[in-house]
Amino acid sequence: MATVKGDVHDIGKNIVGVVLGCNNYNVIDMGVMVPAEKILEKALETKPDVIWLSGLITPSLDEMVYVAEQLKARGFTTPLMIGGATTSKRHTAVKIQTKYPHGVIHVLDASRSCTVVSALKGLEKVGYLDDINEEYKEIRDEYYATLIDKKWKTLAKAKTMKPMLDWTRVPPKPKFIGTQFIEDHDINELVEYIDWTPFFQVYQLRGKYPNRDYPAIFKDARVGPEAEKLFAEAKEMLAWIVK
Repeated sequence: MATVKGDVHDIGKNIVGVVLGCNNYNVIDMGVMVPAEKILEKALETKPDVIWLSGLITPSLDEMVYVAEQLKARGFTTPLMIGGATTSKRHTAVKIQTKYPHGVIHVLDASRSCTVVSALKGLEKVGYLDDINEEYKEIRDEYYATLIDKKWKTLAKAKTMKPMLDWTRVPPKPKFIGTQFIEDHDINELVEYIDWTPFFQVYQLRGKYPNRDYPAIFKDARVGPEAEKLFAEAKEMLAWIVK
């Protein structure tokens, strides 16, 4: 485990180390500002089950890509875990996993670290990595699709479309000024305006159905039943709050 070169932040890394250590894993913490060469040397020496890269600042993202490239060049097959505030599942899928084919997993927070390490050390490691690869391929495909859809205008064209504001016009007076209190409003009406899609995303129930938004996620063969169970529990909690 190491915070990559150019980055001195270690709070998140230290928390992960404590969580793993408390769950009986042997953690080799190399500290901060660790060059790729040092990480590779330590990996050759200790032959770990997992290599964890941490970082907080944006340049760390490029350094992680470089480490992944070096791991592949040296013939490593050790799974690589990515964590830190600026890291994301999309960046990991698009930029890092494409450089290292032997397992790259983005870990959302320290509480997930034991689950991921356990999966990488278990009998279902191959199946787990296959699922990760499939999920990350979907993320890459979605990302590349957004790039295709973008039609950039030239700078000259953009300048001709700049907003023209008439500063002589006076904004209309608002109908109401101050604090407004709405009394005895039916709370059930508010429930109907809840956007449930981010709710399922927080619980990492993305699914593979073409339209993964609510309620289409219920039709997903893999996560549909769990999504319906979670939804039922949430609705039950909301009903209690409304009552």
